[in-house]
Amino acid sequence: MAQGPWHLDMYASLFTALPEIDWTVYFEAPGEALAPLALAAPSNVQLIGNMTDVLLRLDDFAVCLTTLATPHRAHLRGLQIFTACSRLGIPVLEMQHGLFQLGVAFVEVSKTPGSGFPSAAMGAAARNFRDDLIGWSGEDGIGLPQFHDLKPASDDGYVLILSNLHRSVFSEVERRLFYEGVARLVRKHRGTKFLWKPHQSELQRKLEPLYAPLMSEVGANLQLLTKEAMAGTTTLELIRCCSRAVSSLSSVVLELEMYAKPTLLYAPVSMEGAVSIMGTVHPFVDDFSLSAAYDDLLQRPDAYRMQTGFLKPFEPEKLRAILRRNWRSGGVSKADLAQAILPSIEFLELTSVINRMKSDLRSAIKG
Repeated sequence: MAQGPWHLDMYASLFTALPEIDWTVYFEAPGEALAPLALAAPSNVQLIGNMTDVLLRLDDFAVCLTTLATPHRAHLRGLQIFTACSRLGIPVLEMQHGLFQLGVAFVEVSKTPGSGFPSAAMGAAARNFRDDLIGWSGEDGIGLPQFHDLKPASDDGYVLILSNLHRSVFSEVERRLFYEGVARLVRKHRGTKFLWKPHQSELQRKLEPLYAPLMSEVGANLQLLTKEAMAGTTTLELIRCCSRAVSSLSSVVLELEMYAKPTLLYAPVSMEGAVSIMGTVHPFVDDFSLSAAYDDLLQRPDAYRMQTGFLKPFEPEKLRAILRRNWRSGGVSKADLAQAILPSIEFLELTSVINRMKSDLRSAIKG
């Protein structure tokens, strides 16, 4: 169970390193969007874009790997599958997809109005249903999957800006400091090419006044990489080919470390706990510290290569052992399957009705 098609790239090494396993990957997507991805997928990978189809096929699966792990409203759909798996005795394994499973702590500060998710307070986390955790680091970790069959690093001369400031842990002030600071950096170095890759959920209308300063620089020496502009490439490929990077805190720091890219890491108050447990990183908190650190980085790039202490090569045998340990044997009767998935099917039907009512209400208000 993936959050979206980008996880096909993130976990491609799982499919190739364990070719003896038949993988079925589920994320919500219409058929027309799924078709080209299915054609490009390895022969041992099947894609499903509809939850009902997954539920009807649960008796085919021996284990469920999920990246939907936190009580985020976009993850709640996964609970219907997890609970059905639990009823059928199908093990649910939480696959690490970010820094949350490292024990990273974030400080909740004054949030942007409306940026928090009520489901985070009242929704059950997927980890309540998991049977095991597949992490990247530590003695039991399988390593970073992207570390498998690495292409050699390149240097195409651009600075990569990576941001994920849509997350509710960032305050308005923290967001503004990042965007304004990077915008000034872009203006100061007009002879340098900058590529900005925001998180796909970051450019929300309600946050537009905050990221507007950086958006205003697009078109000069700054290129904005939207989902459409990213067609045919991946974030990992952008990291592989950049000269240096300016990034907020996310799992991309491990990929930047993997390719030994000189990096400046945004570390405001809400990130202090997370940054404190990392090894050698190079934080900035505002435009002044960013500008000074960037000038120093240009003179001493080797001094700005990160060593977080969490990066380790991918070890397929460890993943294979975890799957074997949790592999479900034995079949499921059609009667047991029907009983297990019925509550989930009813939930989906109810959700569909509610969504139609919301749509009708919005149309009536606009009318």
